Amino acid sequence: MVEIAHEQPRIKQGQEGAAALTAAFFNGDLRWRERFAGAELVGEEKVGDQECYKILMTARGSGTETRYYDKNTYLLVELDTIVKSPMGDIPTETLFQDYREDGGILSAHKWVQSAMGQQISMVLKKVEYNVELPAGRFDLPADIQALAGKKPQ
Repeated sequence: MVEIAHEQPRIKQGQEGAAALTAAFFNGDLRWRERFAGAELVGEEKVGDQECYKILMTARGSGTETRYYDKNTYLLVELDTIVKSPMGDIPTETLFQDYREDGGILSAHKWVQSAMGQQISMVLKKVEYNVELPAGRFDLPADIQALAGKKPQ
């Protein structure tokens, strides 16, 4: 029998926290110099049928990422990284597919992530930019506010 442990609310710290902030960085690819200490072209490889540049990105305080960019379109095709977690380091591979333009911005509408022998596909059906969001949409949940020493709203 396999038992799955469920995590209690917690605040990520150290390398795990730094990696989570790096991953959540808004406009991260446009502002990559703020996220990463360096980038190095380490070769060329094929991903599926696409010829790609292989770039090693050194994150500030949270390890490295290997990125594969299509040599013809310069679009991100694959991202390989190590995710820091309470279970240890988890190697992950994410493929980016089905690029489409929404509001003048080209973005992948399908992501396929592989980790720990499992594969998850995420498909975006609709993408909108600069829309009105309800107040409080990104407020921290009460249990996380309590951990952070803030008074729940």
